[in-house]
Amino acid sequence: MANFATATEIDLLSLTRVPTAALARGLFAGEDGNPIGAGARALGISRFGDLSSADVTAKKEATIGVEGLFPLIVGTPFAKGAQLASDANGKGITAVAGDYVNAIAEEQGVNAGDVVMVRRVQYKI
Repeated sequence: MANFATATEIDLLSLTRVPTAALARGLFAGEDGNPIGAGARALGISRFGDLSSADVTAKKEATIGVEGLFPLIVGTPFAKGAQLASDANGKGITAVAGDYVNAIAEEQGVNAGDVVMVRRVQYKI
């Protein structure tokens, strides 16, 4: 299991956005930079911040990882290789029909709140 202190990101492409809400690291983020809702399409994964508080406050520039390997917060447990969608809070869960798949799990998500490495993808099932 990864954590934010030891995770080795492979950032192939990142973009910046100015969210209107606070944004913690390791959440799926939309085109506007805000955390996305359940099953929604993500621009990428928020790259800066911490779990104790949202480092990127509203109206401050946020970095979103669009292509590469990034740490993601687990919403509900999933297997390595799972197609991941967003829960209502921007955390990773197993995708179901009709969801946008925003990442593939590079390791198992054992417990809610864990941090795992994922590979960014984008398609709808």
